[in-house]
Amino acid sequence: MTYSDMPRNPNKGHSRLEDAVIQIIELETEINQDMIKLVELKKDIIRRIKAVESFELQTVLELRYLSYMRWEEIAIELGYGIDNVFRLHRNALDEIKIPERIQ
Repeated sequence: MTYSDMPRNPNKGHSRLEDAVIQIIELETEINQDMIKLVELKKDIIRRIKAVESFELQTVLELRYLSYMRWEEIAIELGYGIDNVFRLHRNALDEIKIPERIQ
């Protein structure tokens, strides 16, 4: 047995700093995994939009879901009335194949 005049750790081997660093590393790993999933999801959305045959319908979907434009902004951008934009959007969604379960 070795004796020392060094003070004992009151945490009995556990360091709060060490625990915090481990938690930060775990959260960073989780965030990175989520970012990879989101990038893959966005690629899938782009692929599905590009699969729509009509360029006009593609444009409506891109403006709404990739550029995050409001309906009114899309109508102004395309020079259509809001009702026509809604109609085009419905037609575009009818052409998109959405999987039953999205992970």
